[in-house]
Amino acid sequence: MFRPDDFMYHTHCDDPDRMVNDLGIVANLGNLNRFGRMYQRVQATKKIDILLLGGSITAGGYFMEFFRLMEQKLGYNITFHNHGHGATEITYSIFCVGMERYSPDLVLIDFAVNDYGHPKLMDTLIRKALILPSFPVVALANLWVAPQCPPPRYLLHSFHYSIPVLNVCPAVNLCYGKGHMPKHVWELYSKTDGVHPWGEKGVEFLGKLMFAWWNKLVSLITEDTSMDTDGKLHKTTKGFDHLLANDETSKSYILPPPVYASNPIGVCTKCMALADDADAELLPVEKPKGFRAVTRVKVGFGGFSSTGLAQYGGTNTHQPTKSSKKSWQAEKVGAEIKFPFYGSSVRVAIWQRRDGMGILDAYVDNDRSQVAKASGFFKGYTWAMEKNNTGRSEIIPLFEGLKDGHHNLTLVVSDQPANPWVPGHMVQIFAVLSASDDPSCKDKGTTVTV
Repeated sequence: MFRPDDFMYHTHCDDPDRMVNDLGIVANLGNLNRFGRMYQRVQATKKIDILLLGGSITAGGYFMEFFRLMEQKLGYNITFHNHGHGATEITYSIFCVGMERYSPDLVLIDFAVNDYGHPKLMDTLIRKALILPSFPVVALANLWVAPQCPPPRYLLHSFHYSIPVLNVCPAVNLCYGKGHMPKHVWELYSKTDGVHPWGEKGVEFLGKLMFAWWNKLVSLITEDTSMDTDGKLHKTTKGFDHLLANDETSKSYILPPPVYASNPIGVCTKCMALADDADAELLPVEKPKGFRAVTRVKVGFGGFSSTGLAQYGGTNTHQPTKSSKKSWQAEKVGAEIKFPFYGSSVRVAIWQRRDGMGILDAYVDNDRSQVAKASGFFKGYTWAMEKNNTGRSEIIPLFEGLKDGHHNLTLVVSDQPANPWVPGHMVQIFAVLSASDDPSCKDKGTTVTV
């Protein structure tokens, strides 16, 4: 079971197919009818369109070896859309990634690390992906390396919606686990923290696992197998041809009810930000007082880059990345900015750190009797923050239950510091997110006068 020259290296680590079959990496196969339809389409065209949603591991390009193997071994022409955002939780993807602009065959969701909100957020994200007209295969990629994997909420949503879970955690722990392998071994997978796969073999290792997962699904719908009483595997006639059928019955799909019936997000969401993937540019109603548009540089493992790793033609390396993101920034008490929005609820996306950050007082339609607060203090921990005092983006709910229509959101820098021990009043606003039950909300509330 182990190499003679390395008692800590398991032979499974040289056999991705065996790891996929023996280690529980495929926690759920998902809807094989859905996969069969997608596979038939891709095989006929040799083209596959892939949408990627997630955090810094997605932003950094964990999938690039998987794509290379599909191109090299299967002859696929791959188009991918990387909407990974470092240190950012699911809400941003729900509101700010216009999935309806794409026609993906495969949607890979990687939020095991940054899925720290209510499970209804993952529920909403999955539902938005499943109802896309292109009828994609939606898969959860668990890239979090922890003793308990995949996370229970991944399993809950996977079995409720019958979508596959690609659970790499057991393989990473077995072959490169930071907790039990010597440093020179686990750093082959991750030079950083044991989770982000930016080591010499990290992305290559994940790519081989993902390719073995793909081949397993393909074999299930193209080869029928049975086992006799002696435990021998026999290939028989294909019994899954109906999964590749091109009739109307095979195309029918009924979306299950939500896991959380009381979901306040709304049927239409809108994201205004200083970013390319926003629904509209985040522009103030009138000239702001004390706020200015700035570009914030972030140091991290993946950052905001969507080009992938350098060895696959991108700009990212295995080292910590520097990347930029635009926001509206102020440093002084009393600074004020006003944005329009359309809907019955509104959220603000701000950057949080441990020191020197401020608090925003929020009002709707100049009603100063109702105030919500958004703090820039970061209570948790994120990668390498002890080295560069980084933090994370946080989306803070401000108001719900408003009249569904046009409103103005006023944000004022409070005289309270976010951290009284390290006072400061800097605030960085990079998005305003609204939700409505009006299906045409994205086309409303964008006209401003500066």
